[in-house]
Amino acid sequence: MKQFQASLLVLLSVIGIFSDARSAENAPAPSEWRGDTRVLRYKDRDYIIGVRKESADEFPLVGTRKLHESSYADQVYPMTIQEQDTFVIYDPKRKVSLILNVATCLKGKDTATSEKTDWIGEVAPSGDHWEGDILFIRKYDKKGDAMRAPYFSMGRTYPISAGKDGQVTVQYDFFGTLKLDLLEREVSDETALRIIDEHAKHYRKKED
Repeated sequence: MKQFQASLLVLLSVIGIFSDARSAENAPAPSEWRGDTRVLRYKDRDYIIGVRKESADEFPLVGTRKLHESSYADQVYPMTIQEQDTFVIYDPKRKVSLILNVATCLKGKDTATSEKTDWIGEVAPSGDHWEGDILFIRKYDKKGDAMRAPYFSMGRTYPISAGKDGQVTVQYDFFGTLKLDLLEREVSDETALRIIDEHAKHYRKKED
């Protein structure tokens, strides 16, 4: 019996060592600049989360942006996109950008009735622009009366164009063309990790 217990302890110790090694391998290392790109290594993969100089021309969407001005629409449901923060990183292995949108939406134009929404997706080149495949994943931080905004009716395909000043324009269903102002050509490590995890958990490629 004692010999069995000793063998069991050895086995559990070995399992623990392999488990710790695997956890360490998948744990994120702090991002670092490699030339003109800031790279985050996570789950045995490299992601570009920041760019500068020539790399900003090669990866123009990478960075953090904010909605230029609020936009109201009432074609399906009266609502306002009051604020939106957009974060984009690049996956070199798959040659696609990963995007996270965090938007604050109002019921009509009532600032006392609002909720936040999260959207996750991918952005890939398409001719002279980019095509965003972005889906709604959650709503939270609700204030005021209940909202029944038709997020799932807003589609998933959003044409995206980038200007030389870093400003981006996006074509939204119902809201038309919206402008996003560049805040910085980087995404924080914390936000980048969130994008990668949310993408892995929620994103599924749109069926034709």
